Amino acid sequence: MLIEFSVENYLSFKDKITFSMLASSRKPSEENKDALFDANNQRFIKSAIIFGANASGKSNFLKALHFMKSKILSAFSQEVVSNFKLDSACDALPLSFEIVFLVENKSSLSNLDYLEFRYGFSIKKEVIENEWLFGRFTAQESMLFIRKGNQFEIGSKYKEAKKVYKTLGKINQELMFLKVMADIKGEEDDITSMVIGFFQKINNITFIRDMNLWTVTQAVSENPRLKKMILNMLKVVDLGIEDFLVLDEDFLYNHARNEYVKTIRKRKKLKSIHKVYDNQVLTNNTVEFDFNEDESEGTRRFFAIIGPLIEALDKSEIVIIDELDSKMHPLLLLFIIKLFNSSFNKRCAQLIATAHNTILLDKDILRRDQIYFAEKSLSGISSIYSLSDFQHYRKDATYSKDYLLGKLGAIPYISDINSIFEEDE
Repeated sequence: MLIEFSVENYLSFKDKITFSMLASSRKPSEENKDALFDANNQRFIKSAIIFGANASGKSNFLKALHFMKSKILSAFSQEVVSNFKLDSACDALPLSFEIVFLVENKSSLSNLDYLEFRYGFSIKKEVIENEWLFGRFTAQESMLFIRKGNQFEIGSKYKEAKKVYKTLGKINQELMFLKVMADIKGEEDDITSMVIGFFQKINNITFIRDMNLWTVTQAVSENPRLKKMILNMLKVVDLGIEDFLVLDEDFLYNHARNEYVKTIRKRKKLKSIHKVYDNQVLTNNTVEFDFNEDESEGTRRFFAIIGPLIEALDKSEIVIIDELDSKMHPLLLLFIIKLFNSSFNKRCAQLIATAHNTILLDKDILRRDQIYFAEKSLSGISSIYSLSDFQHYRKDATYSKDYLLGKLGAIPYISDINSIFEEDE
């Protein structure tokens, strides 16, 4: 479960910004209690939506989360180390990332049900300048390791790390020590396993724009129990899909190096099943639709999303989606938000998304601490803040109205339309 994430000098974030999934101190009775999860005497929100103008930094924030995960899990990360470029002084500074999170305690290190970890690093031109990991096994935080260049300090509780460092003697400065530990120890060490396990549960499905993303939902549906949930969801939202099939299809493959050489290959093809109504009377017959050709873009997008969402709810994952409301009917959008904010989300899966649709800016849908805004200054610096940061904001205020009026910031400032047609004298 994500608690906090901070980033500095990455893309449009020049200064350090911190995003929190920790619930505000507002009394639970005042706002939606089902949107909260309790652990270790703290309350956490199950979802957060980021609003803001185009080019305000919303997508860059999600990219920052993805960048951090990739550096930990990918053997050959293709993520580019890209600092803030609108101030030349930032070229000489490292990029910094830090994340605080909770995981189920699978060790004998503490009696707590959940353990809190804090991990971070700073990197410049692919070289790791600093890296650190702390854990909270009691009320007091314990240092597990601190890295400064080639110098390491390893805490007494991280015994396996001491052994690995002693054996290797020197760590490649372009590799995270945490990744080295994962590659060598993996599931053998409790601390490493729990920390890496958290990063593995961050599921960025922003790439759902691609045509064949239905394959993600199809892969999830290989579990019969989860497929039943997917089909139930499709029926609940009234898309007319009764079932779906995945077939192997032959296709003619053209070789890039020789246009005259062609071979027959196999690929997956999705068919959606619909009921047949003759003269508006339901029959026992069904018909197959070519999913990519016959279903609408909105249906294809919703189908692509629901597999990862169902899996997240089942496995307590964190789902990240850019432009959640793209091609989505407002009622489908509300359905997804309510799904995560409901009591059915018992394992505290978390949803972090960006959106523009102001239908979500409603106190009956999102708590104040679930609403975030991204804003960019005139000098191109992005910042992120929560509606709960507005200390004296009225309880009876209309969020969507105030947002569009500019009272909450994070909107585009559009000039007079007449200026488009002005002619130079």
